[in-house]
Amino acid sequence: MNLGKYPTFIEKPIKDSLKPIHEVLITLVSAFLVAVGTNLFLVPHHLLSGGITGVASIIGYMTGWNISLLYFVLNLPLIVWGWRAVGRRYILLSCLSVVSTTWFMAIIP
Repeated sequence: MNLGKYPTFIEKPIKDSLKPIHEVLITLVSAFLVAVGTNLFLVPHHLLSGGITGVASIIGYMTGWNISLLYFVLNLPLIVWGWRAVGRRYILLSCLSVVSTTWFMAIIP
């Protein structure tokens, strides 16, 4: 019995143990800001953004389809490709970002 040492879960610094929670919170806040910027600034003025958001906006403006669902659908192939190319942790955060951005875009007027 080793009474002189702390258990292994105490040896790890608190900052390192909170890193995944911090990453998730940053991802959720950034998804919220993207949705706010898109729905409250870009879409009402028919402006475009770059990347998948811009492509989804163009298709949405031309067809009248829901831009948030187009954003989700256009990101799906990129997520599948990234899962193979980049790795699990990065793609899980990306999935959280895409899903939360889609959800925030759906609930923000």
